[in-house]
Amino acid sequence: MQLKHQQKDCLAGKKIQYETNGFHIESKAIIADQVLSSARDGIKRVYNGEYNTGLAPWAKIGSCEQLQRTAQVHLADRDIFNLITQSAIGEIAAQITGAQIIKIWGTQLYSKPPKVETQANVGWHTDFQHMPFFREGVITAWLPFIEVNKDSGAITYIKGSHKWPNVAKYLNAGIQDLGNVKSHFIRANGEHPWHEVPATVAAGGIAFHHKNMIHGSRANQGAVYRHAIAIGLLTEQAKFDNNVNDYGYRAILGNQDYCPVIYRQ
Repeated sequence: MQLKHQQKDCLAGKKIQYETNGFHIESKAIIADQVLSSARDGIKRVYNGEYNTGLAPWAKIGSCEQLQRTAQVHLADRDIFNLITQSAIGEIAAQITGAQIIKIWGTQLYSKPPKVETQANVGWHTDFQHMPFFREGVITAWLPFIEVNKDSGAITYIKGSHKWPNVAKYLNAGIQDLGNVKSHFIRANGEHPWHEVPATVAAGGIAFHHKNMIHGSRANQGAVYRHAIAIGLLTEQAKFDNNVNDYGYRAILGNQDYCPVIYRQ
């Protein structure tokens, strides 16, 4: 009985932490090594134009000499699909949101070459400003394929920023000059404390963040490529804005091959 109470308190603490900070970090690996290793092989296949599902990603942007972004990468490779549908991802997302159903709405693979400074940052932004179609009931999971820290291009959160109103106009994921954007933001929003928290996690660890969380990442100063996949998650509380571009996502939300359910209470 005492153990059950402790587990319940721990889960409640995760949810409160997420609601307060706007993010939750699982620093230890939650994904089995073999699953992660197979998905790494899948990345190589996708970059070589080999799609073992018969479907191509929706978009590939960038080059091997700068940040590369591949949209809907899970559609193109069975091992990547297996990775992003691991039940542990859905279970943690449900714990911190209180949701009863977690499903995938989309994926973005971000690859940063080692020791490249130019065009290798992800600018300060919120997910909602770039995808306003998902108005409520969404959360993003960020899963790296190597151990990451602030020097290897880890995603970095601005603590508590998901509660700040009307800040998106100062931000954009495509702006590489993180320092200038930060300075401009602080001058315009001095009442908000800018507290950066890099998601330092093991390979196969994971971080979750709110759709209004300000986040970005710097260049990879490590010795190897930093691959990480952003997984867009949808709950049963999802609400949509039909007055904005849905970029084709509405048409696939009911398709389990594109948007599988990974947790159901």
